[in-house]
Amino acid sequence: MSLLQLLGAPAKELVGAVGSVIDKLHTSDEEKAAAKFQLATLVANFEQQVASARRDVLVAEAKGESWMQRNWRPITMLTFVFIIFNNYVLAPYVAAFGGHVPTLDIPNGMWALLNVGIGGYIASRGVEKVVAIRANGKAK
Repeated sequence: MSLLQLLGAPAKELVGAVGSVIDKLHTSDEEKAAAKFQLATLVANFEQQVASARRDVLVAEAKGESWMQRNWRPITMLTFVFIIFNNYVLAPYVAAFGGHVPTLDIPNGMWALLNVGIGGYIASRGVEKVVAIRANGKAK
């Protein structure tokens, strides 16, 4: 998940607005392209810094002294997985045989957290692989 996706519409609009301002400048096409490249480089560098900061937080939590500090994210994600399993696998299956399993309401915010959690896991695994390749030439 990119920073622009995470920050949502305002960030996308800002980058788009800056890009349109660049298009309206009274300069050569080469200068416009250079300005857009600099903007893209700034965004990429910022996203890299944010990813690095997130990684540092995750590492600090994983190395924490408290069991809860080390495991609250996995517990949260497993809770979400259980709710989804209950509502969309277990309850319909039991209902097909005449039984009833109560379902839990899923607030919109939970889906957003699930997307961020899964996206963060995928991104962190990608970063781990890139770091491993740079360090010793092969992925884990």
